[in-house]
Amino acid sequence: MQQNPLPNLQQLLQENLVGLKQFLNLSNLKERVYLYGRGSLGLGTLQEKVQGIPPAFLKPLIKKRVFENDTLKFYAEVFGLPSPEVKWFCNKTQLVAGDRVQMERDGDSISLIIRNVTKADQGEYICEAVNYVGEARSVALVVVVSQEVEIPCKTHLNLSINGI
Repeated sequence: MQQNPLPNLQQLLQENLVGLKQFLNLSNLKERVYLYGRGSLGLGTLQEKVQGIPPAFLKPLIKKRVFENDTLKFYAEVFGLPSPEVKWFCNKTQLVAGDRVQMERDGDSISLIIRNVTKADQGEYICEAVNYVGEARSVALVVVVSQEVEIPCKTHLNLSINGI
């Protein structure tokens, strides 16, 4: 039996009150974020709830260990109404898309991809989601491991040959 896909929450809220009542009767994770989100949204009036939902990370960032010259990939899911603006930071410096850095978004799903990782890419990564109702952050540490492998070698060889 196929389940119906989740309705577009913004569309439900914009269409009419019937759509809003339908949304409030959903029993999924996004409903729980809506009802128990930060601030007084879970306790306020229906009018307050219609005004917006603060951002919340449904799937937060996860710490990573990556080798030099490999690709670092973060995937997360963030929800809010209106849909929050997302920014990425490495060691408190905002990241900008470029040749090595790629940021993508598909609805609530977000990703950060950094190619050819160097030791300078190591540190604290923050994904920040902001809308006019509130903000949320997800934090993860990245450790960059050198690809140099030390192989212990013996500098001398003991040979014992009888009769020589």
